[in-house]
Amino acid sequence: MYGLAAACQRLASMRPFEILLTMALSAVAILLPQPARRQRAIAIVYAMAFLLLLAQIAIEGARWQLAPSYLALPLLGLAVFSRKATEDEQARKRMCRDSLVLIIGSALLAIVVPIPNLPAPTGPYAVGTQFYWLKDSSRRELYASDPLQMRELAIQVWYPADSTATAPKATYMPSSNSLSPFLAAPLFALAASHLHLIPTHSTCAAPVSPAEAKYPVLIFSHGLMGGRIQNTVQAEELASHGFIVVGIDHTYDASFAIFSDRTVCSQLLAGSPPSVPKLLNGNSDLLVRLADVSFVLDQLEQFNQSDPQGLLTERLALEQIGVYGHSLGGQTAILSCVRDRRFKAGLAMDGSIGPRSIALNQPFMFMQADRSGDPLWIAELCRHLKAPHYNIKLKGTEHANFTDLPLLTPVHWLALMSGPTDGKRAIKVINSYSVAFFGRYLKGERSPLLEGDARAFPEAVLQISDGQRSD
Repeated sequence: MYGLAAACQRLASMRPFEILLTMALSAVAILLPQPARRQRAIAIVYAMAFLLLLAQIAIEGARWQLAPSYLALPLLGLAVFSRKATEDEQARKRMCRDSLVLIIGSALLAIVVPIPNLPAPTGPYAVGTQFYWLKDSSRRELYASDPLQMRELAIQVWYPADSTATAPKATYMPSSNSLSPFLAAPLFALAASHLHLIPTHSTCAAPVSPAEAKYPVLIFSHGLMGGRIQNTVQAEELASHGFIVVGIDHTYDASFAIFSDRTVCSQLLAGSPPSVPKLLNGNSDLLVRLADVSFVLDQLEQFNQSDPQGLLTERLALEQIGVYGHSLGGQTAILSCVRDRRFKAGLAMDGSIGPRSIALNQPFMFMQADRSGDPLWIAELCRHLKAPHYNIKLKGTEHANFTDLPLLTPVHWLALMSGPTDGKRAIKVINSYSVAFFGRYLKGERSPLLEGDARAFPEAVLQISDGQRSD
């Protein structure tokens, strides 16, 4: 019974027209070889399958995971209507068998790489989102072959929105007509090609909620070869609790930085000419990231005076700014707080190894996976901090549990970067502590979570320090 229930749950992860199409094609493939078949009835079922395929593509959108089912349709058509298949029973059975293999394979692919329903944000605000494309005229693009190209960034903003807005919901990743990702990194681009079909809970370009005059600002930095979208669920959760979240695509570092007119692949995916500096060669990539964060913050100050899209003008509480990130983005968050005192608080999720003795004076939260690569780094770093800080170790997690990856595929553990804990549960814990931490230090809101109350999340082992130096 449990196995049947699990199978039904996996099948339910497919979209409605995908399920109906799979059932109709399977019915044709199973019934057609039977000796007592009714040719007319089977032809009707086949016609229904054809119409369902058209509806699935038109309404839900085609995706590569269903390609075997798309191929099964014409193969079954030959078995139903061709004279050779009608006269040759063995040929007809072979076509049906091959079609059934294609259909089953397609269903498995659709289950392994589903179009998931992302967890809804729990805060009192609706969530809106907007995209911006920025150019830093003061910095040459280090990773481009054109020596005259200036640094450009794609950013996405999530924010508390007017709940009456009726615009369409944004998708997980914006769609792009650019072929450059498929030419530069075909396998990676194919694996991500369905992300524009995943619905989110953010309304495109909705007005900012009038409930408050201004909202605290958070800047997010992704991990190496990640992207601003990798923590969409967390960004929506924070926005629903009254924060304006700004996610940065660090160009040539992010897997895909999607601009209005092109898509730029990670240098680690697409490669680069010998004359161009390489990522991970020295500290240049981290310095570029830090400059990106400071530049975005400068741009937000201008947007607060006059947003070119008319959205954020006078809505940013720039005296209440935080920064957070995952992996290399976590180290970026730490060093951004060191370099830029405009940041009042920071959070690093399973951050990369960095300096152990730094002057970090803002309140900070460190989140670590169950088996972090260098747990002594955090302990050594915390010895030198003189602001309140929190160190959380999450049982049953690995590096990728601090992103949306476990929500995007049930076999995320195959990447050996996520732990056995339930993906939704881990993200709930991470989001709850994120909201509590930034709420405490940017909005003055108290939370039992930050006072050591572990009843809600016993898997989170929390250490709290008041920030008195021990050295």
